[in-house]
Amino acid sequence: MLNPHTAQKKLDPSMMFHDGFIYREAAVRIANQAPTQPAMFFPAASLFALSSEIFLKCLLAVKHKGLIPRKIQWNHHLRELFDELPHTHATIEKHWNAAIEKNELYKINDGPFRTKTDLKTCLTEGAKAFEKYRYVYEQSLVPFSLQPLPDVLVAAISELEPSVPRYPAVITDFAPFRVAIHADGKVHMAWKG
Repeated sequence: MLNPHTAQKKLDPSMMFHDGFIYREAAVRIANQAPTQPAMFFPAASLFALSSEIFLKCLLAVKHKGLIPRKIQWNHHLRELFDELPHTHATIEKHWNAAIEKNELYKINDGPFRTKTDLKTCLTEGAKAFEKYRYVYEQSLVPFSLQPLPDVLVAAISELEPSVPRYPAVITDFAPFRVAIHADGKVHMAWKG
């Protein structure tokens, strides 16, 4: 079990949620190009995995009042992060199963394109996707069936922790941009001026 007393520093779950949502939005935008540019799958997979990691760590930050041990803060293994959250499993799996039921990709069940649907299996196989897919040239790819996971985790966080804002008015300011998420959930970037 996690020991909050060995934590690196106190983290704000709302800011973690914001960051996860930014990476999720980038992944979706890149993935939308994949049908015409298949190589775009790799950066999208990396960003889907990264946003999922941040959302899982957001739930850990809520559970431990912002105090996440170093070994967890630096861990990218999605299944290990998920396993640290047994109290959330039923809710996350409920949203996962609903997402899988709607997704045509997960209905392919034969030949080399067989897609796994069990969340724990997908988490185990794709556990290191963030690390592996950002280095495609190393040819060390892992199975990846976690595209719906960021949205599943957003739904689970919204259900389990309604105090964590879903769509903040302003995410961040960094020169020369202002990045905002509006109530419709869309990300907007504007030049500061």
